Amino acid sequence: MLHRRGERPNPLSLWVAALLFAVSENLWALYTPVGASEYALFRAVGLSAVLLFAALVVSAVAASDRPLVSDLPRLRAEGLPSRRRAARLGVTVLLAGLALSAVPFGFASVSGEVPEDAETVEVRDYTVTYVEGVPNQYVPGVEFSFEAFGRSVELDTRETSNVLSSGVVVFSERRGIWIEAVPKGRLAFLGNAEMWVGGIGWRERVLAARQGWSLQGNGTAYKVYLRRDGERRRLAYRTDRVTAAPTVAGRNVSIRPTAEGFGLRVDRGNRTLGRAPIPDPYNETRVGGLTLNRTDRTLYAVRNDTRVQVAQREVPRAQRD
Repeated sequence: MLHRRGERPNPLSLWVAALLFAVSENLWALYTPVGASEYALFRAVGLSAVLLFAALVVSAVAASDRPLVSDLPRLRAEGLPSRRRAARLGVTVLLAGLALSAVPFGFASVSGEVPEDAETVEVRDYTVTYVEGVPNQYVPGVEFSFEAFGRSVELDTRETSNVLSSGVVVFSERRGIWIEAVPKGRLAFLGNAEMWVGGIGWRERVLAARQGWSLQGNGTAYKVYLRRDGERRRLAYRTDRVTAAPTVAGRNVSIRPTAEGFGLRVDRGNRTLGRAPIPDPYNETRVGGLTLNRTDRTLYAVRNDTRVQVAQREVPRAQRD
């Protein structure tokens, strides 16, 4: 309209307006996933793209119709696009590039595959489970094929994708979704979490709970339960056995999550001396020549006059006093 009227806007005002538009639309936020809940943000590239966008918009509106390179001989310059047309082409290419960067994610497919030992909760077409270190199916990499020199060339980076997920996952093959609903760290912090799934006119709740024992100097043995609202809980995940660092009379104490609770094992070298369930609070049990004494949340290994803390019941940080 301004071009038909023979009017040209103030370049500075137009540049500021284009800059504000680009910022409001988050065109500066150029990032790539490096984890299920982590992203690498390219601030410098994003800022450069925003400044370039604003400059191209100003040129597309306020530039003249002279050839892009005016110092060339007339016959050669006539075949070149005008400065305004070149700027418009630049805006189109820039926006198309930003849009095309999201195309691979639009072709992400959900296979519904879970580890063989994973327990799932089914809510109609939704599946809820707990996983650790599995490939994120929503960021599967790129898969395509083409013909070149009479040969078929296939490229598939799905198997080498380094975007892994750990936590409570909700997916639906029919709906084409795969979501890490509650990351592993968040469930450890809260202890309990809830997820809602549903569709038009309905929704249901699935609950997740984590229980564990922290072994002195050597990590945590824990398990995760999932439960559909109104149903019994299911053991969805459990870690391997974890051994406490302290040694008492040449013996080591380890804890392993079980379906019923947590089990103790006492070893000396490569020999297993005994097994038993963890005793109830303010009780003790004798295993493999050690007395395992439990207070409210702490487990001690006792031998003669030696008493060493070997484990402590995990208390989520969100539930601590």
